[in-house]
Amino acid sequence: MIAFLAFGSTTLSNAQKDSAAASRPFYDYFYLEGNFGFFSVDLINYVYMSNAGIGLKITPHHYLGAEFTGFGARGSIQSGSALGGWGLQYQYRLRKWYFLVSGGELDKVDFSTYLPFEYTYTETPDLLTYFRIGIKHCFWGLLCVGCQYAQSSSFKGYISDFPAPGKPRFLRWEGPVRSLALTFGFMLQNPPD
Repeated sequence: MIAFLAFGSTTLSNAQKDSAAASRPFYDYFYLEGNFGFFSVDLINYVYMSNAGIGLKITPHHYLGAEFTGFGARGSIQSGSALGGWGLQYQYRLRKWYFLVSGGELDKVDFSTYLPFEYTYTETPDLLTYFRIGIKHCFWGLLCVGCQYAQSSSFKGYISDFPAPGKPRFLRWEGPVRSLALTFGFMLQNPPD
């Protein structure tokens, strides 16, 4: 997060030195985006992702903003989801291609299983974080298609027959929530050159 802020302030400083930036209209400094992603091989195992962002076009090629995101993965045995993610995002535009990276904090993660266990528990760290990377191509300055990967902090999941993890049957799972999805969305902005 500190690296994001440092990079953003450096980029903003460089943008202020750009004489071309002074001629940009007011509305050219802002953008709004939204994406939804999904990928499945057999409709039983699939991943999903969604995010919305708003921010500043610091220069015509550098975008810095805030985002809200959520993502998850469903398997034939177990599923995980990461919800309520708030963070910072940075995007670099090269013609109609956008390369993005973001990160921030999550409200919660969930773990569930389709095995015949009655109780499910999660044990999470004090600070739940995530990161997201991706690439997208925007058509007509509005509609976008791309590919994104998101991952949460690692956490522990427990499933048991009893109200607390223990005998007679007890399984433990540990790891992050991961999602690699094809994404479709929009990007509202003054169309770049």
